[in-house]
Amino acid sequence: MQECAICREKKITLLQLNDCSHCFCSFCTFNWFIKKNTCPLCRHPFTLETVRVKMNNDMLVRTRYHKKSIEEEEFMLKFIKYYLKIKINYLYNRQFACQSFSKILINLLLKNFNMLSRSKNKSMDIVISIIKKFFDANRRDFFRYLNLDNEYKNKYKVIENMLFQENIIDQSLCNTIVTV
Repeated sequence: MQECAICREKKITLLQLNDCSHCFCSFCTFNWFIKKNTCPLCRHPFTLETVRVKMNNDMLVRTRYHKKSIEEEEFMLKFIKYYLKIKINYLYNRQFACQSFSKILINLLLKNFNMLSRSKNKSMDIVISIIKKFFDANRRDFFRYLNLDNEYKNKYKVIENMLFQENIIDQSLCNTIVTV
């Protein structure tokens, strides 16, 4: 197992910044990236596009647990990347790009929902907190802005129901898109 350079926890998988090759756990990487876009050790700038999931000393995947850890890290990395793309495009009023990335994010959630709801990885809490913000009832204006077609409104509704059934969101956060 490798150790995260920030929290010093031993992990099976870490996220490697490709520009400088430093490795950190996903929890520390995402929390750091929210504040600064530089490596915590060498201060070299990075983007999430240049981050990759690294297995313990690049060894072969030996068990289902190792495979699951890699899949979770890759899912979280993709989710955070697309969420940030939506956020940036929304700030710059790029509606079409925002729609496109929202559709990708909705499909990603549908495809990986079981992983999200059953994960014991503490980094998944970051994804869940973003989902709660995304499904917040105060986001009606955002969904009006997105102007999603019926197919994606229905997919969104399915995700919303699954999140409610798994107690990830409560009833007050449901029905955000129905009234739009």
